[in-house]
Amino acid sequence: DEMKKAFEARPSFRDPYDALAAHYRQAGNFEEELAILNAAVEIFPTEKALFYCRQGDLLLKLGLTELALDAYRLAHRHSPTSTEAGAKLGTLLARCGNGAEAAEILGKLRTRTGDAAPETLLGLAIAAMGAGNAAEAERHLLKLHQAGSASAESHNLLGVLQFAAKKTKDAAANFARAILLDQYHANAWHNLGLCYLLAGNVNDAQQLFMRGADRDPLNAPLIDGLALC
Repeated sequence: DEMKKAFEARPSFRDPYDALAAHYRQAGNFEEELAILNAAVEIFPTEKALFYCRQGDLLLKLGLTELALDAYRLAHRHSPTSTEAGAKLGTLLARCGNGAEAAEILGKLRTRTGDAAPETLLGLAIAAMGAGNAAEAERHLLKLHQAGSASAESHNLLGVLQFAAKKTKDAAANFARAILLDQYHANAWHNLGLCYLLAGNVNDAQQLFMRGADRDPLNAPLIDGLALC
């Protein structure tokens, strides 16, 4: 209630928007959070890209990939030089299988920022994986880690590459690191469970699938993993 009062008292200031959106996010009230972000886009024209990116993040979290893609496109259109907007759009395009457009956006971004932006390297790694170029993807991820910019997703992706190369122990270590960085990373829980399952450790694999499903009950790979145990 206090946050709402602050919001109503200062509707043209950004701080109340940020605070109220964060409050709704923590409470799991994503509909209200999205409403705040929609309002912010209209009220702060010079920061449209920022708020469109936040919309995209939220929509992606809700599994609304096409709408998230639209939000990132709007962010990129309003601020073509925004590293965040370009990286998020390029990365999601790569995930959706649109490798050519992803490579173009990420390539331009890399030309402008070099390898300084971790989002760019992560996006390039995903695009390379989508194109079947595992060696290039691994180079991008290792460069990201060497720069001290590792994330849960980068560890998970490196683990996926190692798992495919039958380096199961290395893969398991990266999946475990991903979970340490983000306990809600459902894919990392699933992938680590597969490593244990492949090693014949069915009980531990089942526990990992269950712990992941506790955090993301509708995750299809985790449900499929439990069916294998």
